[in-house]
Amino acid sequence: GGGVEFTTSRFRGRPSNGNQWSELEKHPVETEGCQVCGTIANSNDFLPPVLHQHGEQSDFMSGQWVSERCETRQNGQFLTRMLTFLRDGKSWQCQYDFYNDPLCRDSSFTIYGKGHYLKERKSPHIPSATEFIFRTTNLKIEPKDVWILQYLNTYEGTQCGKPKSWKLGVEQDVTFTGGCITLGIQLPNIEYEIIKEEYLNGKEILFVGQKPSDGESTQNRKNRPTSFQSPLVKCGKVSQMNSPSFGTLKLEQEYYENNRTENRISSGLQKCGNALLLFACLLSRFL
Repeated sequence: GGGVEFTTSRFRGRPSNGNQWSELEKHPVETEGCQVCGTIANSNDFLPPVLHQHGEQSDFMSGQWVSERCETRQNGQFLTRMLTFLRDGKSWQCQYDFYNDPLCRDSSFTIYGKGHYLKERKSPHIPSATEFIFRTTNLKIEPKDVWILQYLNTYEGTQCGKPKSWKLGVEQDVTFTGGCITLGIQLPNIEYEIIKEEYLNGKEILFVGQKPSDGESTQNRKNRPTSFQSPLVKCGKVSQMNSPSFGTLKLEQEYYENNRTENRISSGLQKCGNALLLFACLLSRFL
């Protein structure tokens, strides 16, 4: 393989005494147009190359990403997203706020989730995009209007939290019931995704895959998205290595609700760097 060939070539060019190293110093190898190539070519065992590491994709993604405006889904749902990658390079959390109106003022319900993700490879189909696998392991739901509250309380089964116990404005953990069948969410949930990052007008932008228009689930690798949702804007760095508790999600929600409309979100982005941080909820029904 390439590694064996590289190692062999390095041994073949190993200097045997100080004079050879002195000659290399006097006559550096020409590698025009490739600074890294030159650094490697003009090194040896006595003076190995010093390469400056560039941030990995997980470093770029780590932090909080929020919707710039009220977003619309094909099934007539309106929402705002708050997504966070943690610095450990594998954990994420999310907050999805759903609304009854296209201005995102009339709250319907909120989903809080967390899980893990795995970076796979550069997308062979979409330039600058990377393929990921996301796994949702924990979920909480908070009803915010009477209709959703009644809808959740009509279910008497064992697959959406504690039956008939839902209260307005009170979140309930549905992890132990494997999600919430009433809302079409099952845990654990696995999604095959694509993500793309860009710098636009001085802002860091994150694009997450758009679900297929035919309604096919992205829980199948062959249905991995080939287009993107509305971009998210970065507004904070994650300082902690471990995932914050669901309690921090509640604090984030209170902050975010004060900045939920399009005009207020724009000004809120300047402040959210001081907020507690979250990340990405890739649930097949809602993305």
